Amino acid sequence: MQVCVGGGYLRGKKDLSSSIILLLLFHQIWLAHKLGKPVYLYAQSFGPYPTRIQRKIATMGLRCADLILVREGQSKNLLAELGLAGERVIRVPDSAFAFNPNRILVSQPTLLNGLSHEHTVGVTVRSWLPAPEQSAYELAMAQFLDAISEQYDLNVVVIPQVTSVEKDDDDRVVGRRIQNLIPDGSNIHFLDERFTHHEIAAIYSNLHYLVGTRFHSVIFALSAGVPALAIEYEHKTSGIMKDLGLERWVLPIEAVTCDRLLSLFELLIRESESYTKKLREIMPKYVESAREGSALIADAFRRSQHEPISEFA
Repeated sequence: MQVCVGGGYLRGKKDLSSSIILLLLFHQIWLAHKLGKPVYLYAQSFGPYPTRIQRKIATMGLRCADLILVREGQSKNLLAELGLAGERVIRVPDSAFAFNPNRILVSQPTLLNGLSHEHTVGVTVRSWLPAPEQSAYELAMAQFLDAISEQYDLNVVVIPQVTSVEKDDDDRVVGRRIQNLIPDGSNIHFLDERFTHHEIAAIYSNLHYLVGTRFHSVIFALSAGVPALAIEYEHKTSGIMKDLGLERWVLPIEAVTCDRLLSLFELLIRESESYTKKLREIMPKYVESAREGSALIADAFRRSQHEPISEFA
C-alpha cells in the first residue's frame, strides 16, 4: 500500500512551476493506483488550486485514492467542490495532536534556560513571504516582542520549531534577523539549539502563552492546555483553529503588524482563564480522535484485501 502523509504539500499557487510540482506529486499517487496498490492520504490539507489545470490535476489524482483523511473543514469543502465526497473522505485532526511526548522532559526547566514557565510567553517565527513582505513581518515581530517584554511581567522566548539547515528552512536564521532589530538589554531570549520532537513539545508545555507562526508549535501548545495565538501562512491554520472554535485567535501573516499583534495578545491575557477552560473541555476528545486516524487506515487496508479497489463514482 501507499500512505501519503501530510503536510500541506498538495496545494498550488498561480504559476507554472507550482502546477508542475503538483503534477509530480500526484503522479506517484496515480502510478500506485495503476499498479493496483491501495492509496491512502493521511491527515492532510488540500489546496488552494487557483488555476483550472491545477484543479484538473488534483481531481484526477485524488480520484485514485482509496481513503482521504482531511485535517480541517476547509479542505473537505474544497474536495466536495471538486466532486470528491462520500465515505472515503473523512475529516480527522492533524496527526500532531496524537503525539504524546516524553513527560519526563516536561518538568525540566533547563529546556527554557531556567525560566519560570508561569511568566513565559513563547514565540515561533518562520521564513515564508517574498523579501519585502518578509522584512515587514520580521520588523513587526521585533516591535511586538520588544513591546510585550516592556509592558508585561513576562519572559519572552523565541523558539526554533524547524532547524532544517540542509533544506534552507531554519527558524534560527529568522530569529537572528529579528534579534538584530531589537534594542540591546531587552528581556527577550532566543533559543539556538536543535531540539528533538520530545524536547520541543516539552518546551511548549512549559509556557504560559504562545504566539506561533509555525502551526505545529500551536498544536503542541494547545494539546498541553497552553493558550495560543496563531499567525496563519496557509489555510490549514484558520481551518483547524475554526474546527476547534478558536478562529478568533488567528491573524494572517500578511496582516501582521505590531499594533494588531499587541491588541490580540492583550485580549489573550484578559481571556486566558476562559481560553484555558475551553482547552480543558475540547482537547481530550480531539486528541483521542487524532489517535484514531491511523486505525482508519489499518481498517481500510484490511478491507482492501477482500474487496476490489474502485474509483470514485
